[in-house]
Amino acid sequence: MLSSMNYESQIQDTLQKEKIIFDTIKLRNHEGNQYIKPVVTKMCYHLKECFELDEIKKQLETNQLFTCAECSQKAQQYSDLMWDIRYYANQEFHDSVDEIHIILGLMVNKYQRNKKYLDLLTIEDVKGHFVALIQQNFETNSFLKSLIDKKQSGQQELYAICLLDFVKIIIPVRIYGCQHLECYEFTSLLYYQQNKKQSENSFRCTYPECNQKLDISSLNSFFYGIFIDQLLLKEIKQKNPVTIIFNINKSTKTFEQKIYFPLNQSLISYSQKFNKQMTKQQELDISTNLDKVILQIIQTNLLLEKQDLKSSLLESTSELYIIDQFTKLHVELPTRCINCKDLNKSIDLLTYIFDFLYQKLMNNQQKYSCPLCNSPQNQIMAIINLNKYIYIDQFLLLKLIKSKNDKYEQQNLNILSQNLQQSNNVGNQLISNQYLNSTENSQQISSTIIYQTLKDMIYDTLSLGISYNAKFRYRNPALTKRCIHYNSCFEMEEALKDIQQNKFYQCPHCYQQAKSPADLVEDWRVQAYKEFNIIVENVTIIKGIVVNKYIRNKKKYLDFFLIEECARQFLKMFERVSYDTSIYSMIQKELVSQKSNNQTIINFWCFCLLDKVKINVPVRIQGCKHYECYELTSLLFFQEQNRKKQEFLNCNQPGCSNRLKIAHIDYTKQPDTLKTPQTEEQDKINDIITLFSGICVDLDLLNAIKLSNPYPLKFYYNQDTGKIQEDVIIENGKYVDPVIKAVYYQHPDFHIKTTFEEFQKQIQQQAMSVSQGDLLQDDKQLGKKISLYKYRNYKVKMQDQLTKLTIEYPVRCKLCTDLQVCMDMRSYIADFNYQKKVNPTKIYSCPLCKKPQNKSMIQTQIQNYIYLDTNMLSYMFKDMSYTNGTNIFEYQGEQYMLQEFMDRYKIKREDYIKELNERQVVFKQLFCAVNFDLRIKLPLLLQNCLEKHIVDFKSFYEELKKIDFDYEQQGLILCKCVHCYRNPIKSFVGNIYFHEPFYEALNKFYKIQNPVNDKEFTYKFADNEQDSMVVVGYIVSSNPKIKVVQKLETDYNPIDKDDIYYDWKYQQLFQRRDISGFFFNLKIMQIYIGIFSVYLEKDKIYVDLQSARKFINSNISLQLKQYSFQITKIVLQLKSDTIFGFLSRNYIFTSDE
Repeated sequence: MLSSMNYESQIQDTLQKEKIIFDTIKLRNHEGNQYIKPVVTKMCYHLKECFELDEIKKQLETNQLFTCAECSQKAQQYSDLMWDIRYYANQEFHDSVDEIHIILGLMVNKYQRNKKYLDLLTIEDVKGHFVALIQQNFETNSFLKSLIDKKQSGQQELYAICLLDFVKIIIPVRIYGCQHLECYEFTSLLYYQQNKKQSENSFRCTYPECNQKLDISSLNSFFYGIFIDQLLLKEIKQKNPVTIIFNINKSTKTFEQKIYFPLNQSLISYSQKFNKQMTKQQELDISTNLDKVILQIIQTNLLLEKQDLKSSLLESTSELYIIDQFTKLHVELPTRCINCKDLNKSIDLLTYIFDFLYQKLMNNQQKYSCPLCNSPQNQIMAIINLNKYIYIDQFLLLKLIKSKNDKYEQQNLNILSQNLQQSNNVGNQLISNQYLNSTENSQQISSTIIYQTLKDMIYDTLSLGISYNAKFRYRNPALTKRCIHYNSCFEMEEALKDIQQNKFYQCPHCYQQAKSPADLVEDWRVQAYKEFNIIVENVTIIKGIVVNKYIRNKKKYLDFFLIEECARQFLKMFERVSYDTSIYSMIQKELVSQKSNNQTIINFWCFCLLDKVKINVPVRIQGCKHYECYELTSLLFFQEQNRKKQEFLNCNQPGCSNRLKIAHIDYTKQPDTLKTPQTEEQDKINDIITLFSGICVDLDLLNAIKLSNPYPLKFYYNQDTGKIQEDVIIENGKYVDPVIKAVYYQHPDFHIKTTFEEFQKQIQQQAMSVSQGDLLQDDKQLGKKISLYKYRNYKVKMQDQLTKLTIEYPVRCKLCTDLQVCMDMRSYIADFNYQKKVNPTKIYSCPLCKKPQNKSMIQTQIQNYIYLDTNMLSYMFKDMSYTNGTNIFEYQGEQYMLQEFMDRYKIKREDYIKELNERQVVFKQLFCAVNFDLRIKLPLLLQNCLEKHIVDFKSFYEELKKIDFDYEQQGLILCKCVHCYRNPIKSFVGNIYFHEPFYEALNKFYKIQNPVNDKEFTYKFADNEQDSMVVVGYIVSSNPKIKVVQKLETDYNPIDKDDIYYDWKYQQLFQRRDISGFFFNLKIMQIYIGIFSVYLEKDKIYVDLQSARKFINSNISLQLKQYSFQITKIVLQLKSDTIFGFLSRNYIFTSDE
């Protein structure tokens, strides 16, 4: 017989918990008592029952066999026994726990949620990954501890609520890289992954301002990106299961349940309220049932089933710190019933449950009425399930958690600030004593502080701030040499201190270790802090180049960098930076050329000339001499959309005739042959190379943009300081926007809710979204409406109607129909935000057109509702006359259009005279082809017209007005010839050109007082305009080298002169006629027969067969083109019955190749 002193040591400790896939274990016996020393035999395989060691002790000590009542297995000695799973559970769980779940060996509190979440744990692939997750994280248990150690204050709160669906956490998991205390419930995150993996590649952490992403595209990537927080799991199991909020004491490293509900005081208060004293048993029943109901509610989320209700919560603007109307304490878990309409009111969950239980105990046959809205339930309290009736406002709760954490963080920063000097001195002394006395170690530290490379990153948006609070920056951000993450880092001082004290420092993000200062490197943020404005919180990194954060559509504008050649050319562009193309070089040249000018400030705007968005990466077309430039991503998008339609992009800067080649070939002139995907891809690569070869990055401007506030579009060069700066106002060392300030101080009632700095920052962030918005691109109808106004003449009042200040950024809503009114963008957004704060559920009406939005303000993103007027932005900064007291901006669309033709769409003088053998030209068309009575002064050549007709710009503009400028849709007909009539102009490019040499000749011709002939004139071109001249007198030249404008060579096939002379019927057309006393002679007639133009003169007939042949060949079907089918010869016969019967014989016309 074994001694009673050592019998317990004989009991086996061989329970293989990991073999238990999923089961529920009761921790109490049939009498409801907790087991003290529960055991089973070694051969027992059941989990439902066990027995107390003391119950069988006598049998074993007297050598009697013990038989298990559950499975009849026998035990004769202590070594035949093993400890039951409850033996281990009693050591890990709180005394109040009655049941637990065991999942693949992991014991956790019992789940009381929908079976669909738990069934996922039985999937084979999930089981394998989950076991690995458990084993991996048993080895690393220091994350939460390190997070707590970073806090300076002695107290912190942690909500054990899932950040995804706000149920009580049973298995706490964290996403790698997250730095906040709150985390996720494993089954909630797994359920999301299983249901979203096909539609979403990643999940973004829902904690405010945390941008950490989790790859959910597969189970491998999902489990690889999370870990179980073992310390928090341990605390959850050891505390009462109803514990939702933990108080963490940094100094003692202890977690305690936050008990804030005054149960005893509430019992007394309710007894007085209902005038009924409760018995001790009744009070005990309420206390016991309180925990049970809390467990039911916090493990379910009514909002998951009621999506409409969940959506409506977004409209709530409830204050974060609400006083409970019953307990007079701060609400920790804001709760209301499903019938509550006022979403700005709530009481604490524990108050709600207590009120329900008390009234139920009073009379459970009554219907319970909500203490907030007084609406009754539809069942009596005896059978009602409260978790189907009330819910926790998860959005308000998340804001409350964030607000509390910010408050603690501010306390940390205050403590840190107070002790910073002392800490630095201590830290420096520690480093000095330990390392710097050694010259070798000193060199070791300095030589290893290198900048982390970012070139492997294609593109991503990262935070410059502390990962758990992006508003604050690191003092000296660092990493270990082996760290490969970019989105998080740690403090250098913290690491050096740990190395001195503990001989190593472990990265809290990836657990890599540094055992000496030589194992540390500076994080990329060190350099970024020098390059970016202090208010910048987030940046975008493209192949190692760090720029301001892109807010625009990622797929449309940033996915170009996924193309290998585009990324390569992007880096090459930065390698070939030239000072000659920088804005500093241009400014210095202008200052040198204008020495007499005492102006010390040069202004310019930093928006893209193409789509008017705020520039992040400024690029300039090679050869452009103006300050304004382009946003790189806008150019790439334009190229993608237009490279097969046009070979060049004409610079959009008014007065600039430069252009950018966006395609390596002119696709419009290529044969319509089918291309393989390989050739299409090669064409795309060649086009990318072509575009980048024609642009250069302005590094000086880029650096100025990064150092400035991300919001303003206006910049200036201050000659006194020699710097490019944003055009802003500084008051008491702080940036102040006068427009935002004017709106803010119009509403004194608003000041208690938010400070001016917070309000201004909010407006600026939304202004950035508007200035990089794609509303005009996404809303095609709106974009077209703006484009139709591009060439109109109108006047705009430039005084903002809310602030009475001058408009700098003209905006209006997408519902505005009057495009001649606008507001300043900052004023519009500021008013919207004020109204939203005051009454978020209200629908906002545009201050300009008074039309309401289709959603409440809380659901509206302002960048999807208003847009910058790109037409006005293109010209208003060139004409600042409206700032001189008139407040009226005259938008001269007609003049802008003419300037565009003269700059971009023109026949250049040098190209024209280059083709002349002798530089003497007879210009015969002096009257407009549209208005025959109008002399041409601003000549526009119809390039594709068979007659090469010329129209005057004034007539051209009037024709545009007739079709409401919608030439792209309706088409513009300026000539009645067969070709022009059948092919209306729908694009100016390639169809209409300003005739620069003819314009020069006309200007000199009209200066002649009495010209010999006012129907045509001869002009002699010299190398320059000054030496060119009109040849005085009418010159009839027999020299074929003299060019006669309008006479088309080899285009017409004439018939023999003698044949037509003897055709008496034909000659009758040209006889003199007497009409009403006036005599007339027909000189020439043009008629159309199908596609043929026929010209009739007294001594000849011309038929344009060449053009007809070209027209037929250009319209041959693709099927015939495959066989290289072409018309090479046309024979046309004019019979005697044609031309109104004025021919007495047949005539044949022939055209050969």
